[in-house]
Order: sequence, then C-alpha cells, then structure tokens
Amino acid sequence: MAERKKLVILPKLCDFGGDMTKQWFVYYSYRSPKSGRMVRFRVYNGMAGAQEPEERYQHADKCISEIEKKIRSGWNPFDDDKDVIYEDQLKYSHLARKQGRLKKSNRTFNFYMSKWLDENKVNLSPATYTTYKSKYRIFQQWLEKEKLDRYEMACFDQEQARKFVKHLFDDRKDGNNTVHGYIRTLKSFFTWAIKKGVGIRNPFDEIHITKRPRKSAKYFNDTLLEKVKNEVIKRDKQLWLSVQLQYYCFIRPGREQIYMLVGDIDIHQGTIQVRGEIAKNKMTKTVVIPEPFLKYLIEIGIDKYPAENYLFGNQGIPGPIHLGKNHLYNQFVKVRIALNLPKDYKLYSFKHTGAVKASKVVTIKDLQMQLRHSDLGMVDEYLKQMQVTDSDDLREKFPEM
Repeated sequence: MAERKKLVILPKLCDFGGDMTKQWFVYYSYRSPKSGRMVRFRVYNGMAGAQEPEERYQHADKCISEIEKKIRSGWNPFDDDKDVIYEDQLKYSHLARKQGRLKKSNRTFNFYMSKWLDENKVNLSPATYTTYKSKYRIFQQWLEKEKLDRYEMACFDQEQARKFVKHLFDDRKDGNNTVHGYIRTLKSFFTWAIKKGVGIRNPFDEIHITKRPRKSAKYFNDTLLEKVKNEVIKRDKQLWLSVQLQYYCFIRPGREQIYMLVGDIDIHQGTIQVRGEIAKNKMTKTVVIPEPFLKYLIEIGIDKYPAENYLFGNQGIPGPIHLGKNHLYNQFVKVRIALNLPKDYKLYSFKHTGAVKASKVVTIKDLQMQLRHSDLGMVDEYLKQMQVTDSDDLREKFPEM
C-alpha cells in the first residue's frame, strides 16, 4: 500500500510561551505541488500590533479560523504566489496589486521606517529592536486610519503628532511611561529621517505631556475572590503560587517573583527574603509567611528543591530556567476572559486584595512592614488608591435614621 502523505498541517499559534516582547505568528504547512515538499508559511498581521495579550489571542483565533476555512474549501497558498508583491519590516501580508504598486512607487512612512529598522538592527539589542518595531507598527496603523500613510513625510507636523499622542492616551488607554516611550522612539526616527534629507523638522521635538494619574487595579470582593481563586486553582498551579505570594506576602508578580529563588524562602523561620537586585525599591527586606500560605508551601515540598533553583521554573516546577516575564500575566488574562471580568481586574489585583483585607485585622505598622513601605504615610496613600468601599462597620453598624 502506498504511503499516505500529508497535504497540509493546519494553522497553529506560536506565542513564545506568552512572551509579549516576541513577534507572535500563526504558522501552517502545505505540500508544494512543484517540489512535493512541505513548505511552512507564517502570518504575522494583527497579532504583532496588539498590546494586550488577549487582543493577540483573539487576532490569532480569527486568523487561524480564516486560514483553516480557506484550506478546507480547496484554497492553497501556492495559488497566491502571483499576488505576493510587497513585504517590509512592519507588515507581512498578501496585498492587492494596486496597493502594492503604490507602496513601491512612493517614499512613504512605511518605506522609511522599514529602511531605518533595517539599517539600525545590528546596533540595537533584540529587545530594543522589537520595541522600536512594535511602536512604529502602531504608529503606522494610526497613520492608515487617519489617511496620512500615503502623504510625504514632510507634511506630518506637530499638530498631527499631538493627535497621535492623544490617540495613545484616549483610545489605547496607554499610561504615561508608555506614551513617553512612543515619543522617544518617534523622535529617534524623525531625527534619522532629517539626516537622510527626507524630513525638514522633527514634529515630536516640542511634544510635552501632562502626567495623568494612574488607575489602580481593582481588588476583589469576597464573592468574586472565591470565583477567581477556584478558576486559578483549576487552570494553573504556578499561577496559584503567584497569586498567594501576592495576596499573603505582597510580592509583586514581575521581577520579584520571576527571579525569586527557592533559597529565598525559609520554611523554618516562616519568612521570605526579597533581594535588593529583584525588588522594586532595590532594598533587601524580609516578609512574614502567613500560616495558610506556609502550610501550602510545606505541602508542595518547596524546601525539597535546590536552593539555587528559580521558584517559577519554565517546566512548571522550580528549576534552573525561570518563566518568561509575561507568562503569569498571560495565564491570568485567560482566567479573566473565562470569567468575563472587566480589564480593571489584573494580576496585580491579588496584592491589592490582600492589603485591603489585612488592613482590617492587623496593625498599620505590621501592614507597613509586610508591604515593605518606608513609612506609614505610604501605606495610607496606598489604601486610598484602592478606593476601599466595603467597610463592614459602615455597612452594618451605621445608625438608622
């Protein structure tokens, strides 16, 4: 019997373990009618520009569904070879002939941005290059939306630069630091363009933004906390460990957790040391492990692992290689989507929830030490940011009129 050969391997998502610094893509393979060999195709559009993990996953699901539907209806990618007429550093897609001719004939933003990235790639770290490319892509998408992408670069002025910054704040809901990053990046691009004789002024030179207050993540009330807790336990053991580190010990889910070592946990003393090199405030401090969490750590035998192992290993247990920095966040996003929660609830919400609940049963001094705040005023300000509204005394003991 002749061996049956696969004609196609259906599309899948490559998300690099949820790492948002990487350029995600959907890939699939199709057997070439000419060579008889399987050829892999990659599709980047949509996912790379999305800033929230859930947006990328949604783009990926849509892309996978569309490709799969086309394949099952008899389409194959080799039929499209004649239409693949344009590709640059910012976009990977099959474009219409008319649009392709236009982009090839005009010196557009897209053309020069791609040229800048190509020239400077060797001088940038991979992380910086990825950041630049991501920001330029968002800028290009906005230009297309505003019908500015086909104009000469010299036509782009300070008024349009301000409109783009307003778009970042109002439409994308980006924070101050993120917007500052866009301005620095685009300043760099326009400075390069001027040296190349393409531009005559830098429209981002005089853009100054007023600091906007940050909106804190919401904390969970008792009913919602129970639902989220159950969903986390059901889905991911590492996420459950991360959640408890925040809730009981107020240890942040970024560097403080990802780079934490098994040896930082002292089961016998019931403490955790947060080393200065991973702490947000760069100071080494020790926090107490409350009894429920200490019992859990003993049950999972955390002290049986080598002290030099990262607490969050990339194989689901403590190990020599730590998780990607966005992995835990992306896992929580899946929980949030499953429970249909608003975006105001974030992974950080567990730290806030623990602080709010602890503030009702422990002294303010103890709370200050556990939060690793330098003074009591910081604790008071922190709790104000939480906008605590579930005071049991106000709700249950307020005198009746």
